[in-house]
Amino acid sequence: MPTYDITNSSIYNNYVWVEGPVALGTHAGITSWAATANKDSIAVPETAIRFRATIGTLAVHCYQAPGAIRLTIDEVDSVGLTLGSTGSYADFTLSSSLDSANEHEYLVTWGTQGNDGMFVSAIVTSGGSGLNTNPLPQRRLCAFYGDSITAGQSTGSSPADATTNWTHHVGRLAGYCVANLGIGGTLVSGAAADAGQNRTSDITGISPQVPSVVLIMYGVNDVIGAVGTSTFGTAYQSMLTQLRAGLPGVTILCEAIMHHQNPNTTDQDAYNAEIVSVISGLADPLIFYRTGGYDNFVTANGPLHPNIAGSCQVGCQIANDLVAVAGYGAPRPPVIARPVIGSLLIRG
Repeated sequence: MPTYDITNSSIYNNYVWVEGPVALGTHAGITSWAATANKDSIAVPETAIRFRATIGTLAVHCYQAPGAIRLTIDEVDSVGLTLGSTGSYADFTLSSSLDSANEHEYLVTWGTQGNDGMFVSAIVTSGGSGLNTNPLPQRRLCAFYGDSITAGQSTGSSPADATTNWTHHVGRLAGYCVANLGIGGTLVSGAAADAGQNRTSDITGISPQVPSVVLIMYGVNDVIGAVGTSTFGTAYQSMLTQLRAGLPGVTILCEAIMHHQNPNTTDQDAYNAEIVSVISGLADPLIFYRTGGYDNFVTANGPLHPNIAGSCQVGCQIANDLVAVAGYGAPRPPVIARPVIGSLLIRG
């Protein structure tokens, strides 16, 4: 079976892209890729391998600990799978019934991190002609900025799975790779180091790939904390001004604060109006306000956070917002999942 060593510099970032917060290192004596920590230690990062191939079977050679992994084909998610805990490297088969007659774009995403996570060293295939070895264009990067709704630690998935969060759906549907800089519990305003107005370097300092878009959904904790709208507006303006200074010419998409079920739910409209006022005052042609996620909540995981189905719907609507203001991809109706393709097996 053809094996592609994705730690080889002639392969990765050529015809295989390794995307997201990821680092190349050695684990259990084998060079492999591992997801690195998200800004929010509770929320898992989203790391992905992307390539084009004509194949019948797809496996990844990885160090397996309990965690989530998902195969996406031509931007459509399959059902998420769970890695077994073997404590060693093995081939994990994602599907054995792929289309071996036609080329498709594949995305293998995992959302676990650290020594309890997954380490990937190779792609293993059979059937068809294998991976397309022509250079694959790099996807543009969307950096997400916000609180726990952005960080996604509360979708209720088990094990924790970054691909259940709305940020994943925005990325796959709009055609962007994802950098999630959400931190739970943070406000836009205030003196705290992790307040949105005080940590813009989290976004402007992203490297080596510079974001093409910054997508902000921030402010629900200011609403809950009854921060004055004028104080909030001043902080939001400071945040946008700093982001623009650090990322000139980059599209900034400000999503409305999501409608939620906390006691202050009637107040978010006043805060959203403040966001509109701030953007209007800045008169920056590349800063936009949209409301794709405001009322696309489905059912909640608790009074504040969308659950897995809600996150999918929010992500699909915001993907349409993103494509409308920044391009790259095509608006489409929501797609949550399709059946698992083929059988699953572990080979040592």
